[in-house]
Amino acid sequence: MKRFNALFLIISFFFIHSSFAGRYVRYNLAGYNPQRKKTLIIMSDNNCINTPWRIKDKNAAVVLSGTVPKSIASAGIHTPKFFNHEIDFSSLSKEGIYTFEIDNTDTFNIKIAKQPYAEYTDDILRYLRSQRCGTDQCVDHKPCHSGDKTCSIHRRKDNDNKSWSFDPANKSVNMLGGWHDAGDYIKFTLTTAYTTYFVLRSYEAYPEIFNKKEYSRTDLIDILDEAKWGLDYLVKCMPDTTEFIIQAGGIEDHHQGLRLPEKDILNGNRECYSAMSPTQMGYTAAALALGAKIFNSIGKKEEAKKYEEMAKKIYRLALSNDKDINAAWYEKDFAFYGDNSKNDNMQLASVELYNLTNDKSYLKRASDYAEKAQGAGWAAWPSVNMFAHARLCPYNNAVLTYMEYDLNSFQAIAREENNIWGVPHKYTWATLYSFFSVSNASLLHMQYTQEMKYNEMIYDVIDYTFGKNNWGVSMIALKEINPSVRNIYSQVYALQPDLYPAGAIAEGSGDNETHKNLMQYFKISETDPYHKFNTSDVVFYDNNTDFQCMETTITGLADGLFLLTLASKVSK
Repeated sequence: MKRFNALFLIISFFFIHSSFAGRYVRYNLAGYNPQRKKTLIIMSDNNCINTPWRIKDKNAAVVLSGTVPKSIASAGIHTPKFFNHEIDFSSLSKEGIYTFEIDNTDTFNIKIAKQPYAEYTDDILRYLRSQRCGTDQCVDHKPCHSGDKTCSIHRRKDNDNKSWSFDPANKSVNMLGGWHDAGDYIKFTLTTAYTTYFVLRSYEAYPEIFNKKEYSRTDLIDILDEAKWGLDYLVKCMPDTTEFIIQAGGIEDHHQGLRLPEKDILNGNRECYSAMSPTQMGYTAAALALGAKIFNSIGKKEEAKKYEEMAKKIYRLALSNDKDINAAWYEKDFAFYGDNSKNDNMQLASVELYNLTNDKSYLKRASDYAEKAQGAGWAAWPSVNMFAHARLCPYNNAVLTYMEYDLNSFQAIAREENNIWGVPHKYTWATLYSFFSVSNASLLHMQYTQEMKYNEMIYDVIDYTFGKNNWGVSMIALKEINPSVRNIYSQVYALQPDLYPAGAIAEGSGDNETHKNLMQYFKISETDPYHKFNTSDVVFYDNNTDFQCMETTITGLADGLFLLTLASKVSK
């Protein structure tokens, strides 16, 4: 696929950073599909009503013009500016790169293309490869944590998640492989399974755009090679029927300071944590079942059989431990990936096993779990309710009600007064990833029902991701788009500042209250240019010490990959 040319990038970079009399234009820096609604926002200290604007084609001919309408919102939780004008240029549908002029002072380029987002899926997959552990088949760092092939087991005392200790028998297992979860080097089975699942769903949804084999050293294309990396690690998580490993690495990881993964003093001395926890087991069984189905379809019968057998085994043991407290590892009083509802996870596993085997007992269990799960009222890695319901809908249309319950609640947030960006979720930690979940569920709903009632949430989230936000920055690190985030919270890139973290996805704008409570850990200058775009409720900084806004997690990568894939599928 074609990339922007260098001249376009230079021009875009200059004008995006320019402003006139406290006026800032925010739009999708990656571009717009021809047939979709297309808008931009002028944030301003002054009233811009009736200011003329025009759009010119490559021949400098005016193809669309108008005047700025009245402001749609004043300063508030979503915007710091007293005037916020929305310009709608949806009638422009011919593909191309256009020059947008506002009052002869603001000039910038707008791209209209059939699939403006598909090309960036390769960058996201590359960044996921940089998170690989225990292999030379990674990027941007050397092989690391070879010692994970011998991890000593920790267990809970009386199922107490705050009481983990070494196994008295000193049992150890091989947990070599997998992905580092985020900016640290711990590996979590729940997030590994979630990531693997949505990488597979991305391939399943639109395999035609995943034809690149740039980094894979196997006969698989890059996306399936990455999926296999996750699947093969998940198989190791149940070394025998008495163990299920939920995590490799622990509290000491956070006490070592900055170091590259290949220089980790903990290598060879990392523990792992074992618990028959239905939440982690549900996600794992779902990923392995989908992996078996896809690998069977591409002729990888041996791998498919291995994944299927392990998916069934893990699922059976999850059922027999259905009353177990869902396991999580605690550091002080903070639970890392504590997921307190197994119903959505097990529903997802049940429907994927049905899709794989056609065994109706799985379908019956999927419906039973759906009745317990219903709506989550939240969108993030612990709450895959909408995705489980979307997967079950073709067999049980009644669960569409639960999916729409959540989507309606998110739509109500998106339509709140002064929400000029249409963001569909309350600001929290890693809000962008929650936005992704809502947008992805909206896309799946549209594909299943052929209804367009949640379409605005789809494109508002995509626009927000690519720069139509308070700060005017793409939340995905991309060399082709300026400005993009650059200063990812990552040891690998902090210690190697000359490396560009292409494909990293920031956790995005966060709630101000949490951010204030964490400020002691951040090194943010009082002159940071993003200060003036924050509000009483929401903040964002492109700063590599700010782990609330700028850490990239593997689940966020999977969510973003799925979003760009589904959006490209819709516009093909």
